[in-house]
Amino acid sequence: MERGLSSQMRSNGLSKIGFFTIATNRYVLMLEAQLRAISDQVRELGWQYVVATDQMEHLTQFTKDNQLDDHVKILKCPPYKFPLASMLRFKYISQEMSDFDFICYLDCDMGIEKPHALHVAIQKSTSVHLVRHPGWARDFGLKLSPKERLAESYFRLRKGGLGSWESRRNSSAWVPRRQRRDYYAGGIFFGPTEEIRQLSEICDAWMDADLRAGIVASVHDESYLNRWATLNKFAPLGPEYCYSHFPWLPDLDVVVCALDKNSMRLPLNEIWKQN
Repeated sequence: MERGLSSQMRSNGLSKIGFFTIATNRYVLMLEAQLRAISDQVRELGWQYVVATDQMEHLTQFTKDNQLDDHVKILKCPPYKFPLASMLRFKYISQEMSDFDFICYLDCDMGIEKPHALHVAIQKSTSVHLVRHPGWARDFGLKLSPKERLAESYFRLRKGGLGSWESRRNSSAWVPRRQRRDYYAGGIFFGPTEEIRQLSEICDAWMDADLRAGIVASVHDESYLNRWATLNKFAPLGPEYCYSHFPWLPDLDVVVCALDKNSMRLPLNEIWKQN
């Protein structure tokens, strides 16, 4: 069973913004929390969500109860767990998101703090927009202790740049050392539909090639996104679009917030482990 898109958005000539996310198993509860917090804005702005889930009946009832059934299209997805479910994003985007003017991929465990600001940013986008990963952004006047500076310098020396780069040459997500500059988050990216679908088709082909060879990239879908970023032009955004309370980030004008959970990688901890 699938929920159709809003007929009002089709007829009034406004730009159609489609959000895609995957919410299997317990992650459907995180998506519900995300939607519940912005349900009024979703209806006001005419946003459309396309959700791949194994919890179809549960999510269908939720959309009815919250008057969002005209704004959420539900696709059946196998009950995969992380990372397999997350790795399907590019395939779904390339195949299921052609009915929009703009596409925003958004992890289901994110919180949209300023829906109107995000709406404006998406509608003004003329190319793919990628977001600096909050765990690896270092251009905010961060003051590190001597030990931290030493560890970070050593990390840069070994890896070529801050980030969870795929370093295996036999992976399609491999980023050459000289190209390891800014590292981008996989939890959100957006832009005009054609550009986002093209990005997704390329990343999906890379991922399929790796899987056929028995390779899973180090950070799964995010690894392919960062490989794509080294080969293509795009518009970079700051970590206020994927904010998390890392000590090296100041108080930003947060638009989208990443959920702070135990499974989130802490880059400085990564640095300590490798020294």
